Amino acid sequence: MSFRKSLLVTIGFFLFSTVVFAQENKILNLSVEDAVELALKENISIKQSNLSLDSSKRSKDTSWNSLLPSVTASGTYNDGLKENAQTISLGVRASLAINAAMVEAIKAAKLNYEKAKIDYDNAVRTIELNIRKTYYNLLVLQETVSIRQNYERTSKQQYESNLAKYKLGAVSNIDLLSSQVSYQQATLDTISTNDAFNSGLSQFKQLLGLSQSENIKLTDSISDFVSSKNISLDEIQSQNGKLKSLESQLSVANANLLTARLKTWTPTISAQYGFDYTGLSATDYDFKDSNSVTLSVSLPLDSFLPFSQSGQSIANAKDNVKNIELQIEQAKASYEIEINDCLTKINRSKDNLKLCEENIVLSEKTYNFAKDAYDHGTRDLLTLQNYLDRFNTSKFNLMQEQYSLICAVLDLENILGVPFGTFYGRGE
Repeated sequence: MSFRKSLLVTIGFFLFSTVVFAQENKILNLSVEDAVELALKENISIKQSNLSLDSSKRSKDTSWNSLLPSVTASGTYNDGLKENAQTISLGVRASLAINAAMVEAIKAAKLNYEKAKIDYDNAVRTIELNIRKTYYNLLVLQETVSIRQNYERTSKQQYESNLAKYKLGAVSNIDLLSSQVSYQQATLDTISTNDAFNSGLSQFKQLLGLSQSENIKLTDSISDFVSSKNISLDEIQSQNGKLKSLESQLSVANANLLTARLKTWTPTISAQYGFDYTGLSATDYDFKDSNSVTLSVSLPLDSFLPFSQSGQSIANAKDNVKNIELQIEQAKASYEIEINDCLTKINRSKDNLKLCEENIVLSEKTYNFAKDAYDHGTRDLLTLQNYLDRFNTSKFNLMQEQYSLICAVLDLENILGVPFGTFYGRGE
C-alpha cells in the first residue's frame, strides 16, 4: 500500500472514531419542561393508555353494528341411498332482533369513550406529576452529592493537616484518628449518595422512555423554582381528575342499569327472511326457489321475577350505581381535606424556608469561628467537626424544605386539575 493510501486510511479511521466517540458522549440537556415533553412522547405507560383509548374509541365508533342483520349462506347435498334420489339446496338467511336496550347500549358505548378520555388525561397528568417530582428529587440528590463531596474534601484536608501536625507532635493521636474516621465516613456517605442519585437517574430515564446508555444533564436548579407567589383559589375553576372520572363512571353505570332494565322488561322484535334454491334429481335438477318472511315478538316472563338471573343483573347494576355515588361523596369530602392539607404544607414550608436560610448563615459563621479557634488551639477537633456537621445539615434541610414546597404545590395543582405551573414557577 502506498504512503498516500495509508495516510488516507488513517485519516478516515480517525474521523470515524471521532464521530463515534462524539455520539457516545453526546449529552442530552433537559429542563423539567423538556423532560415532561419527552415523557409524553416516549413513556410506555402513556403509550399503553393511548392504546386503551383507541380501543374504547373503536368500540364507540362501531357500537351501531348490533343493529346490523345476521346473514348466513348455506349449501346442502342430500342423497337418499335407497330411493336413489338426490337433492341440492342452496339458501340464504337474514335475521335481525331489535330491543330497546340496544339503542341504550350504543349511548353507553359513547359514555364509556368519554370516560376513557378522562382516564387517559388523568394518566398523563399522573406521569407528568411523577416526572416533575422525580426531576426535582434528582436535583436535590445532585446537590447533596456536591455537598458530600465538599465535606469529603474538607475532611481529607483536615486529616492530612492533622497527620502533618501529629508527626510534629502538635496534635494528639486521638485527634488524628478522629479526623481519619470523619474522612472515611465522609467518603462512604459520598459513595452512598452518589449511588442513590445514579439509581434515581436510571428510573428517571425509564420514565422518559430513554435508553440507559443515554447521557443526560439536568439544566434547572431547584432554587430557581421555589414559588414566591401568594396562592389564591378565588378564581380557580377546579377540574379534579378523580371526581371527573367518578362522575363519568356514574353516567356509564346509570346507562348500564337502564340497558339491563330495557333488556329485561321490553319485548324483542325479531325478523327473518329466508331464500332457498332447491333442485331434485327426479326432476333433472330443475331448481325452484322459495322465499319466506318471519316476524315475531317475544318477552321472557321469568325476567320479571326478582330472583331470576335477569332480576339479579338489575339488582347488581343498582348496587354499582349506589357504590359509585358513595365514592363520589367520599371523594368530595377528601377533596376539601386534601386542598387544605396542601395549603397548610405550602405555608409551613415557606415559613420554614426563611428559618433554614437563617440557619445556614448562622451555622456557617459558627463553623468559621470554630475553625479559627481550632487553628489557634483553643477548640478541639470534635467540636470543630460538630460545627461542620451542623453547617452541612442546615444546607440539607434547606434543600429538603425546598423540595417539600415544590411537591406540595404540585400536589395542589394536580388535585385542582389546573395546568402545572399555575401556582408554581421561577421565583418572581
